[in-house]
Amino acid sequence: MLRAGTPLTASGPRRYGACGTTHYAFETLFAARSVHLDYRQQVAAQDHSPVWIEHAGGPWIDEGVDAVCRLAPHALVNAWRIGTNCG
Repeated sequence: MLRAGTPLTASGPRRYGACGTTHYAFETLFAARSVHLDYRQQVAAQDHSPVWIEHAGGPWIDEGVDAVCRLAPHALVNAWRIGTNCG
């Protein structure tokens, strides 16, 4: 786990959307180049999904699943045009 306040860098397309009271974001984050990560932190940094979810009144969370179509409504993922088409 990275310490709070660790500088991060974003990569790729940034997309947002909502369904009801739940907000979704598509964003790939990496530790900034200036940050030295030990082996465990390097492995942990690879173990997050690109979809972040915020339930009403809650924090943004990363479900840790790479199957984008299982993390957000299919219509939203398709509208993001991120190279994945959910049937």
